[in-house]
Amino acid sequence: MRTKFKAAVGSLLITGVLAGAAVMPASSSAHGNTGPLCWGNEPSGILMMTSPGVGGAFGWLNYGEPFRIKETIVLGGDFYSLGHSASSYPADYWVLTGALRCDRPPV
Repeated sequence: MRTKFKAAVGSLLITGVLAGAAVMPASSSAHGNTGPLCWGNEPSGILMMTSPGVGGAFGWLNYGEPFRIKETIVLGGDFYSLGHSASSYPADYWVLTGALRCDRPPV
């Protein structure tokens, strides 16, 4: 009896963990890699580019949208970060790092 009870409790715990993982928001797991998680911090949005500097425009990173950084470089005195957002995953794009907020989501 005791073994069946332990197995049932263990099964419930595993089911609960799996269910919790299924409902986690996208920003918490943040798009498939382990770089720093930041958010767009410009009310008008941030231009996402195919290359840093004067690159081809892809689209906009919206205010408060999660952005996972893969790498950051300095080009002409400006910092650019390569990564992907919730809307661009799995493709990576460049954004101005100074337009991101990385300490907590903007309100």
